[in-house]
This record gives sequence, structure tokens and C-alpha cells, in this order.
Amino acid sequence: MHSICLLTTTALLTTTAALAAQTFAARFEAAPLLVPGQRVRVWALEPAPVLGRGGVREARVVGTLMAYHPPDSLIVLRTSVLRSLWGPRERTVYWADLKRMEVPNGRDPLFGVAGGIGAAVVVGLAYSAVNHMFCSPLENCGRSFLYHTGRAAVVTVPVGLVFGILTTRWKRVY
Repeated sequence: MHSICLLTTTALLTTTAALAAQTFAARFEAAPLLVPGQRVRVWALEPAPVLGRGGVREARVVGTLMAYHPPDSLIVLRTSVLRSLWGPRERTVYWADLKRMEVPNGRDPLFGVAGGIGAAVVVGLAYSAVNHMFCSPLENCGRSFLYHTGRAAVVTVPVGLVFGILTTRWKRVY
């Protein structure tokens, strides 16, 4: 038992160190080749008040790349209708504040279908558990969870497919 705990702790520490090293090394990679007009999603640090004192928070900006000067800055034009109501539509992100940058990488209908199947299983299990909670041992408790999962899948799988088609996968470039 002691060796399993030691092995698990070692694996967690090694994984954490590897992720930290990859993040640190990514800061010194060459800038990605992007062109103005391309859709991007950017995470950047920005000043934010924290309990009356100055602080820093991570902000995400999604939009169209308007200007791209890799060692200095980039300008993103927000395309979201709701987000552009509260702040400026054009956002300048300085390279020193840049944490992460992604570009679209297609749609993901298979992920949506898998999510729909997972949701159907959860609904089937939950309905069966509630059904069996209020069932006495002497009476017939109804149908199995597979029956309820199948009934839920008729709704959740198409909804998941539509969700997968409408959502965008993102590929990290920096």
C-alpha cells in the first residue's frame, strides 16, 4: 500500500513539473505565423481591482485579428455581440501579457454525440435510482436503467450532435 501511494505521488509531481516546464518553454518559442483577418482566441493578463487593491486577472478575448506585430502586440476585433456591448470592440494585447493563443480547428460532432450518450446514461441511472428508492422490495420496480437510457438517448444524442456541430474546436498555437 505504501508503494502505491509513493508511486502515485511521484507520478503527480512529475506530471505537474512537466506541465510547468512546457508552459515555461512555450514563452520562448517563435511567434506563430498568423495573418490579419484570421479568427483567434487569446488569453492575456490585465489589471483588475482585488478588494480595493491592484491585482491581475486573466481575460479571454475572441475575435478577428486586425493587426499582428509578434514581438510587440496584437489587436483583436471582438466579434461577440454581447461582449462588445460592455467594453471596447477593439482590444490591444501586448506580447508580455499574452498567456495563450488559439486558432479554430474545425467542428466536433463526434464529441457532441459522445456527450449526448453520456448524458443519456446519467439520466437513465438517475431515473432508475430514484425509481428504486421509492420501490418496496415486494413489488415490481419497473424497467431497467438501459430502458430509461434508451428513452433519454432519443433526445440527448441529437441535441449533442447539434451542439458538436455548432461549437468550435480550438488549436493552441502559442
